[in-house]
Amino acid sequence: MYWSYAVGAAAGAAPHPHWALAVLPLGMTAFLVHRALRDHARCQAVYHAAWNRYNPQKIMYHLVLKVF
Repeated sequence: MYWSYAVGAAAGAAPHPHWALAVLPLGMTAFLVHRALRDHARCQAVYHAAWNRYNPQKIMYHLVLKVF
């Protein structure tokens, strides 16, 4: 993940940035958000009521503290 953000930052600093390198951090962020939501749905389907009791107490944020 850090690599994709570094490449995206380098692409923005280049005299003629390539669009594919600038899109890489956005793609990685979209992938991680989708994965977090999919994992949450899978755990909820498997553990049912136990997941609903556990989730509000322990899992306040999925990826970024106080954001998502």
